[in-house]
Amino acid sequence: MADDVLASGGIAALIGDIDDITLSKIDRNNPMRVQRAWEVQRSTGRTMAAWQDKTPPPDLTLNRAETMVLVPEKTWLNERINGRFDKML
Repeated sequence: MADDVLASGGIAALIGDIDDITLSKIDRNNPMRVQRAWEVQRSTGRTMAAWQDKTPPPDLTLNRAETMVLVPEKTWLNERINGRFDKML
């Protein structure tokens, strides 16, 4: 449904239905962020800001986490992606 609103009225059509608090927290120029906020509000009846306010902080804070970068072999990864796609078909 959001895709239809976005296609017919552009990002402004979605922004018009989002509350001011949520709008102050998201990038209004990012269609995906705007669409997500719109969809959350439409599907749950709660604003994105209200939903985020009820979300507890993470159990592991960023200053206690260690960054890891995994770089799998591309051929192995592509084979897995292609296999999953074939199974979906």
